[in-house]
Amino acid sequence: MTPADLRAALTAPLRIGQAQDLRGLVLREPLDLTGVRIGNVDLTGTRFEAPVTARGSVWSGLAWLRDCRFSARVDFSGAVFGNDARFDGSEFLGDATFSGCEFHGVGDFDLAVFHGAAYLDRLQVLGSLSLARTRFHGPASFEDDECFGGLWCHDAQFDGRCNTSGMEVHGRTWLTGVKLPKPMSNQPTALSGIRSFGYRWS
Repeated sequence: MTPADLRAALTAPLRIGQAQDLRGLVLREPLDLTGVRIGNVDLTGTRFEAPVTARGSVWSGLAWLRDCRFSARVDFSGAVFGNDARFDGSEFLGDATFSGCEFHGVGDFDLAVFHGAAYLDRLQVLGSLSLARTRFHGPASFEDDECFGGLWCHDAQFDGRCNTSGMEVHGRTWLTGVKLPKPMSNQPTALSGIRSFGYRWS
């Protein structure tokens, strides 16, 4: 499938109860979804072998990008997800930018692997931000995030710098089993930068 074909499928009118079945595709050319409004889509298992740019895109319905492989950089900065956004099990080989995204449901990155830098800063998450068993090989930023439904970070592993300065969690904060590099363990910009307004387990 070409980027033009995929873009056409993604921008098909939103129909309640129906989703574009785009599972298991292989896309070898760059994909530009800047500012595009997207309906119900299931991209589970798709391989993106070139850069993906989706700055300011609006995902109005189902947004399943589970078990995907992003071989180059991805940029979702300023995107709006009107429902749960599922990136669980996906692998990001290049830098991944989600700066300033809005998640009106759950932002699900469980079991995802980030090999490059992960920019998850300035997020507004109305559901929970879920990072259970997520692996960050490079630096990760959660600076100035607002998570209104909680933070689930059980068994997440950070191999590089982690910045949570200004992060606020207005639900449960679950940090059990989190692994940080020893030099980062006592730095205020690591997990201790999280301001929790609900129960906190660590």
